[in-house]
Amino acid sequence: MKKIFQKQSINQASGLSILLVALLTILVLVYSIYNLNKEHQNEIVQIEKKYIQTQKDLIRNETNRALRYIAYKHKKDGKNKSLKELQSEIVDAIEQMRDERGGTGYVFIYTFDGINIADPILKKNAGKEMLHIKDPNGKEVIYELIDASKEKGGGFVKYVWNKPLINKLAPKISYAASYKPWRWMVGTGFYLDDMYATIEKKKFEHKQKVSKFILGILTLSTILFFIAMVIYKYFAYTVSDDISYIENVLKSVSSKYEKLDVSEIRYEEYQQIAEHINIMIEEIALQKESLEDLNANLAQKVKEKTKKLNDAKEFAESMVIAQDKFIKNATHEINTPLSIIMTNVDLYNMNNPKNSYLTKIEAGVKIIQNIYNDLSYMTKKDRVEYKKVMIDFSLFLQ
Repeated sequence: MKKIFQKQSINQASGLSILLVALLTILVLVYSIYNLNKEHQNEIVQIEKKYIQTQKDLIRNETNRALRYIAYKHKKDGKNKSLKELQSEIVDAIEQMRDERGGTGYVFIYTFDGINIADPILKKNAGKEMLHIKDPNGKEVIYELIDASKEKGGGFVKYVWNKPLINKLAPKISYAASYKPWRWMVGTGFYLDDMYATIEKKKFEHKQKVSKFILGILTLSTILFFIAMVIYKYFAYTVSDDISYIENVLKSVSSKYEKLDVSEIRYEEYQQIAEHINIMIEEIALQKESLEDLNANLAQKVKEKTKKLNDAKEFAESMVIAQDKFIKNATHEINTPLSIIMTNVDLYNMNNPKNSYLTKIEAGVKIIQNIYNDLSYMTKKDRVEYKKVMIDFSLFLQ
């Protein structure tokens, strides 16, 4: 991240910030539209579920009402009328009970063998065997309705059937239950195209809602973008103006040592920078004066330093001579008593047995003698100059 922002100008950084804001706005817009679509899909699913459940409850109630009527008439008039006469009255009454609901809410009756007993819409089918009639999808509608009616509590079947009002095929859901004493399947149903029309209307309303939302967001984003650009231009101009002023003053510092006028700078941060620059300019000016004074007195100071160095050199040379002389005298003076001690120790050892005290004295004297030899070498090693000469080795061997 640090490398990305290296060597970036303020304008570039500001432009990048605006670009990031625009990208975030687009992301928020996309996310909002996604949520709207998700809510819309959920709403469509709920509408479909609610519509289907409401219609299912309705057709179940209508079918059960018809079954209750059949059971009632059978119990009431079953002993007084023939079965054929009683069933005919019941069929006529049920066809008269038809709930219009757009011309689709009618009760149909089939025997378990698939023979049509009642169909107020297609009366020409009365008495026909329709057990294996199939819809366009190959589903045996009557057979499946009869099979569903035999279940406990009845059952629902979805299929494609002709819609009377428009005389076209449409998806349909029917509920069927059985009246087992007569082996009848009684049912009614509803068409789904009304639900699909409602859903399409909701989809259209949603599209309009999304379009208005997008238009509103784009309008608001455009207004905010132009406001941001105006603000950005203002701040970019003022920042650049402060920077240009500081830059121009700094260019002339080496010659004029002119300070920055803090009141000419708008932003507090740049004012603090200007104050630090002014302190630096003061220090540079003082350093320049010091250098000028130093240059003016440099020659005199060099002479003084040279004289001091010469005096120090002479003193050092005299100290070396004195030191050399002292070492020579000390070496000479040490040699005499040292020789006397060593000679007497040797004479004593020749004429007397070994003495531990004298042995320790002899060891100490040898140490002093080694020190004497070292001092003697140091004083003499550079005194003799050995010149290089050519040797005739053959002559030397002869």
